[in-house]
Amino acid sequence: MATQALTPDIAVISLPRSVERLMALRQRLEATNTRFTVIKGVDGLQLDPQDLRSRGLLETSALSWPRGQLGCALSHLRCLLRCLRQNQPLIILEDDALLAPDWQTQLKPLLLEAPKDWDVLLLGWNLDSCLQLEWSEGITLSALCQPRLPPAAQLQAALASPGSHRWYRLHKALGLAGYVVSPAGAARILSWALPLRTLPITVPELPERDCFSFDGQLNSLYPELSTWVCVPPLVLGANDKQASLTAT
Repeated sequence: MATQALTPDIAVISLPRSVERLMALRQRLEATNTRFTVIKGVDGLQLDPQDLRSRGLLETSALSWPRGQLGCALSHLRCLLRCLRQNQPLIILEDDALLAPDWQTQLKPLLLEAPKDWDVLLLGWNLDSCLQLEWSEGITLSALCQPRLPPAAQLQAALASPGSHRWYRLHKALGLAGYVVSPAGAARILSWALPLRTLPITVPELPERDCFSFDGQLNSLYPELSTWVCVPPLVLGANDKQASLTAT
């Protein structure tokens, strides 16, 4: 059962070479007097996939993942270990996260409203992917957004729009720009995630496809966890494909 912490610690994943991204996020967080810890990301460009395979960290199916995605996966697992060791819920942000202006103020009561047994609370998702949630018991809703890749300014404006936020049980989503994980959720993900492997994403309304990333892999686990998504989102990833650190 997750501890209902009003102000979980915040861990920000950032590569040492992504100085500008971290500086921009630091400005966004410090504008609201938000304290956080920077977690050194694993640089995929320095990884040898065959070495990871020999160490049992990934299956053959994951050898084709972009090395940036391998580094991203290991970075998130590092944060999950931190959550487990601290035995407290942890907010995890990627360094390209865009935040609603009053995201922490809105998150505090939302944490109290979350189901008592929550494992993962997704604060947003990638708009260029499908979101599938349980709108009501036994009724699912699948949604695609347009435009698929809005510029950062448009995303920030959307996050600032007024709206009543609510948790919905999550079935499918891509993106880990911002989420809250409980120690129990961290333990379950850590025991399941390795070796990293390619798994299909299945949404009834869409063709099945493989996704070569950690967030894609997690779609196979979400239905087994108590996973919830905040709608409308409090956090969105800039998801700038041209500046992506995971595409190679």
